Amino acid sequence: MMNAPVLLDKVQYKGYSVLHEYVTESYFRIAGNQDGTVFSLEREAMSGPVRKQFEMTLYQDYVPNARAYGIFEEGILVAFIELDHETWNNRLRVTELYVIEALRRQGIGTNLIAFAITEAKRLNARMLILETQTLNANAVSFYLKTGFFLCGFDLYSYSDKDPSNHEVRLEMGMMIR
Repeated sequence: MMNAPVLLDKVQYKGYSVLHEYVTESYFRIAGNQDGTVFSLEREAMSGPVRKQFEMTLYQDYVPNARAYGIFEEGILVAFIELDHETWNNRLRVTELYVIEALRRQGIGTNLIAFAITEAKRLNARMLILETQTLNANAVSFYLKTGFFLCGFDLYSYSDKDPSNHEVRLEMGMMIR
């Protein structure tokens, strides 16, 4: 049985960081209709594998109202989700979501998203929202499977070469009410 997420103390976990790494052989292309009013995501194969890694850090200063929740196994933090209630537009943003590699595809991420949905309802938020990238194909597939949809994108959020690197920033959302 999976442990329930517990609030991670901000003083203790501020700056807690993990190196997240993934390998992908596909990406999601943003496809639009002829008049540019409807967009969808289409998975496409790449010519070879791409390895990416980046730090995921809890309680960063630019997210002052964040609340992080963790799942522990035998006293070890094995997964976490960080949430930020954007009160100006009444959305709950997932700022970080992480499950250690050995425990992926066992329902922990799905349970953390379900927890975030419960929190969004508790806060009476209108949406749950998050950011990912077109290159992180497994994450995009996971979010689509859990009920998120493409609600925005930024072609040049990370660099001037994002489209050619297949690393376009995606905003994915889920209506709550």
